[in-house]
Amino acid sequence: MMEKLIITAVQFDEARQRLVYVFVGLPPDNADRTVDGMRLYTRDQLIRALDNGKRFVTAYQERGSWHFGGDVHLIETDGKFYLRTDNARIPVDDLGNLAKIRASL
Repeated sequence: MMEKLIITAVQFDEARQRLVYVFVGLPPDNADRTVDGMRLYTRDQLIRALDNGKRFVTAYQERGSWHFGGDVHLIETDGKFYLRTDNARIPVDDLGNLAKIRASL
């Protein structure tokens, strides 16, 4: 089975329609914010990685424990690509309720 990379945090554009960045890596033990070993992917890098066969899943922290969300899908709607954890053909990126990346990047 192919290994899945894990997305734990996101930053959206001002309209909250498209992702700008995501943190990719493994959720660490006892982490609460920015994490060593995480990689910052742009939206375009994430789309290219998915297009090249890499697989991603979301993960979030709740009550001190990490939980897996959904697999990330590349959905095409009206000739444009969107990143979603469901297969809905809705023209908005949606990876669920993940932590937000601070805007100081």
